Amino acid sequence: MGKSRGRNRSIFWRISLTLIGAALAIMAIGSLLLFFIGDTATADVHTRRTGGSNYSSGNDTAYSWSIDYTFAAKNGKTYEGHLTRRGSPTSVRVSHTVYYLPVAPFINTLEDMAEPNPGQLVMLAAGVFLIVAMNVRSKKRQKNTAGSRSSMKSPADLSDYDDSVEQDFDHPAAHESAGRFCAACGNPLEPEARFCRKCGQKLL
Repeated sequence: MGKSRGRNRSIFWRISLTLIGAALAIMAIGSLLLFFIGDTATADVHTRRTGGSNYSSGNDTAYSWSIDYTFAAKNGKTYEGHLTRRGSPTSVRVSHTVYYLPVAPFINTLEDMAEPNPGQLVMLAAGVFLIVAMNVRSKKRQKNTAGSRSSMKSPADLSDYDDSVEQDFDHPAAHESAGRFCAACGNPLEPEARFCRKCGQKLL
């Protein structure tokens, strides 16, 4: 039971971290795709300050701000988006241009989030690392487990037992090495003896 629970827990964490890595990679790649192949539109932006102050990070990023925006895509429909950002006690910097995918306008973000930046590269690297690390480690573990199982011979694997020893036991040389005994009294005999020294029985 303990081994089974441990195995299930390991599978759970491997799948969870792989999904987190995939999400990070998709978010990073999605932002880059929006910038390079996305359409742009002017967004109607509304900001609202939320959360408490945190002046340890500086006055310009002391507060959390909630940003809601809406925009009209080229297909004539209106879409909306939401994100959070750090800002000063009175304002937050935000772009009024939105990038969106032409085939899926609900995938969108503001311009300053879509522009290539180091954060996207870090996010992409972290996602790829989680995916690779979790799955390569799992494959190595499975390979080692399979190797240890194959090294343990089952009874069927002993079919290659060399029975020549058993067959050679009927050879006359085997009897000589094993010793001779008198048929009458059971006394041990010398290899070249013709008579038993104990009872005088003539040997064949």
